[in-house]
Amino acid sequence: MKNVVVRAISGAVYVALIIGAIFLGKEAFGALILLFILLSVPEALRLFSAQRKPDNLCRVIDIAGGLSVYMGMTAPYFFPSADISSLPVFATFIPFTIYFLVRLMVELFINGENPIANLGASLLSVIYPSLPLAMLFILYCFAGRYVVLAMFIFIWLNDTGAFCVGSLIGKHKLSVVSPKKSWEGVWGGLLFCVIAGALFGTIGSEYFTDNWVKYIIMGITAALLSTIGDLVESLFKRTAGVKDSGNIMPGHGGILDRIDSLLFVAPATLCLLFIY
Repeated sequence: MKNVVVRAISGAVYVALIIGAIFLGKEAFGALILLFILLSVPEALRLFSAQRKPDNLCRVIDIAGGLSVYMGMTAPYFFPSADISSLPVFATFIPFTIYFLVRLMVELFINGENPIANLGASLLSVIYPSLPLAMLFILYCFAGRYVVLAMFIFIWLNDTGAFCVGSLIGKHKLSVVSPKKSWEGVWGGLLFCVIAGALFGTIGSEYFTDNWVKYIIMGITAALLSTIGDLVESLFKRTAGVKDSGNIMPGHGGILDRIDSLLFVAPATLCLLFIY
């Protein structure tokens, strides 16, 4: 019972932080994403470096690498009055390029048995969380707070629907990397998201839009990609031999355990809205 209460409180704080940041504006939402990157890169490095303890210097450099991805991609949105548009396209890659070259040089002075594996772990730990989170901030600036709020609601509803339906009638296992998930749960989460999408585009059109088809497509996309994102992180954890990516959130594990779905849904939603 105590674990359930702790999990509920921790989850409520997490949801409150996200909703608060969404409505406080671009700076607050950008700061929240920055916090996610600072927390998620070390967790990812721990997963991808399961055969060895990550070097402290590499950990610091990789965190800087995550920030380089974020700042390089989002600088035009943070500084709209600056004449950044006159810069060549490759200028956004300069921060990451500096990180990449520094990380290569540092490997020369680390007594590691497999430098290529070390570098691979570092690069994946930087790109896996930071690139999608940077795209999430771009989505916020491009589409507005209510689209981002709807996206988060889709993710949460998919988790809820999958759990409820899967617990009641789930019989067909979805994947060996996550034995508790079922195909019935997938359809349950999808149904919850489709219903929510229809509501956003009809009775919620004052805050969202009256284009209910767009929100149903967003809901379907979020439901499917949310499940895939969860399975991918489960694959990483299974390979690393750990139950959780960290312990920053009592009752939930690490920050990656909470944003694994988001890392797939945010880029997909951004691409969808550019196309649609």
